[in-house]
Amino acid sequence: MLRILGVATLLVALLASLNLATAAADPTGGFGAAPAHPDPNDPATRAYFKATVAPGGTYIDAVQVTSASDAPLSLLISPVDGLTGQTSGAVYANRDVPIKKAGAWVTPSISALNLAPHAQTLVPFTVRVPAGATPGDHLAGIAIENAAPQQATAGQFSVKEILRTVIGVEILVPGPATPAVRLGKMSLRPLPGTHVATLTIALGDPGRLLVKPHLTVTLRGPGGYHHKVARQLDTILPGDTIHYPFLWPDSLITGTYHATVVATGGDAPITETATLQLGHILRGTTNPTVPSTSHDLRWIVLLAVTVVFLLVVAVAWRRRARRRDRRAARRAPAHPADVRVHTRPGRARADARKRGRPGRPREGADDPAVEWRAETPSR
Repeated sequence: MLRILGVATLLVALLASLNLATAAADPTGGFGAAPAHPDPNDPATRAYFKATVAPGGTYIDAVQVTSASDAPLSLLISPVDGLTGQTSGAVYANRDVPIKKAGAWVTPSISALNLAPHAQTLVPFTVRVPAGATPGDHLAGIAIENAAPQQATAGQFSVKEILRTVIGVEILVPGPATPAVRLGKMSLRPLPGTHVATLTIALGDPGRLLVKPHLTVTLRGPGGYHHKVARQLDTILPGDTIHYPFLWPDSLITGTYHATVVATGGDAPITETATLQLGHILRGTTNPTVPSTSHDLRWIVLLAVTVVFLLVVAVAWRRRARRRDRRAARRAPAHPADVRVHTRPGRARADARKRGRPGRPREGADDPAVEWRAETPSR
């Protein structure tokens, strides 16, 4: 369940991080919206508004709202602030969130709309830029949502379903402004609800223009690990900071890592380094196999396994030899048979003197030059 929730959270964040052009006029929940007067020389204006307004000036345009429903629609229209999504890209605040930024500059002509089935209408709005507005890019939105949210119930759970579409309003205030990128604190951690390896990077735009940073991340770690990954990010709004979850393709073992991040997209490239400690094994997005801890430890483990194996073999061989000796002892007779030993008479007498008993020739021996004696073999 935790993995499913984590993946769902990531998908929602990725969908929310789409750029301004994704706010198209496709019907959502039976209705859609788009700029009423796009610039034929700028395809982006078919999806969102782009206006250059001096401090103290105004801008007037209209949103075209279209119904694709067979039933009448009751809609709410409200200005909202533009924000930076968790994975970069422009998103918009909910209508019940207090307006603190450029959303306060936008005033729709109406706040509610009743739309007949398959009808369309224009909703004018006005942008008033304060006299003290800072030069640079500012982003607001016009949100259109159903006035009667539907209640979806599944078992013991109930979800309120609010359908809305937002048309972005990008306002450029003339004056000195430069793009900038800022890098901050980094950490190695799992993606929430999963064991997916993530290098979290604090990333901000301290300038006055929208930026789309390009990150190049180099990670060095235990056992000679070294990998470099580059990624193009989406929009970051001026003044915003996000903790960007840089999903890592390889699995990572525990240990000390050294990260180097190079960010471009501002007026000059910037570099940030950090030494990071990882206390848990994390899985990669494209290579989930967990590598060995290090070359040295691998050889130590191999040597230990070999020694244990040899000890087991030695103990087993010794036990088997003892069992074989015991079986041989049980099969041996109580009085061993005489063993006839051929020897010459002189040698037999010498051996007999050494043992303290005479050597006598065996009766019936065919060869008088050979004597026979009986001995019991020693064990």
